Amino acid sequence: MSAPASEVHDVYMNLHRGGLSVRAVKGPQRGRVQAWTPTAIVHEAVFRVQAGGQRRARHEGQRNVHAFVRGRVELRGCVLKHLLSPSTVRVRYNPFELDWFSAPDGRQIASADLVALHGSYMIAVNPVYRTVTET
Repeated sequence: MSAPASEVHDVYMNLHRGGLSVRAVKGPQRGRVQAWTPTAIVHEAVFRVQAGGQRRARHEGQRNVHAFVRGRVELRGCVLKHLLSPSTVRVRYNPFELDWFSAPDGRQIASADLVALHGSYMIAVNPVYRTVTET
């Protein structure tokens, strides 16, 4: 399977298979996984957390798919080259700690020009921060 780079997809950590899942956002394949990959690059990335799934994860004490990076996905590309950019920030998400994707200092990251993912490791290039009071 492959995900066309011109279309918008959701990328999330696959809790059962390991690696990443790439899910269609629009069209007849909406909601279906289009590809599995160890690495991905997401252009014009937006970080999303679905509140209902997060509440369920906290209530049950078990992770589920409710947080993802949305944007134009590139499956072929070198993730490592983005580590060298001075405008990169490590991104993390833990549903049991914070309600959002965050930088190491805890600031909420809303979006980024590009996100490089390798398994659970995420790097945002030129991240846009959101104050916690914004919705």
